Amino acid sequence: MPFTGVRIAPGTPTDLLARCRALATVLDDDVAFSHVTALRLLGVDVPWTMADDERLHVTTRNAEDRPQRPDVVGHRTRQ
Repeated sequence: MPFTGVRIAPGTPTDLLARCRALATVLDDDVAFSHVTALRLLGVDVPWTMADDERLHVTTRNAEDRPQRPDVVGHRTRQ
């Protein structure tokens, strides 16, 4: 189980896209993948300073709505 409340079948890939898809099942509709996670999903090379960060980064409009889960970093927009 990659995240609380999410189950995956044994043998399911655990690559970035699979982890994002699994997490997306428990996120609100106004949450988007962002920061280094978005860069990786788009195939952009990330700076070496971020290369070891395997956490999933997400952004939402409200600070109160930021997901608080292990291996997930919640950010909020300033708008």
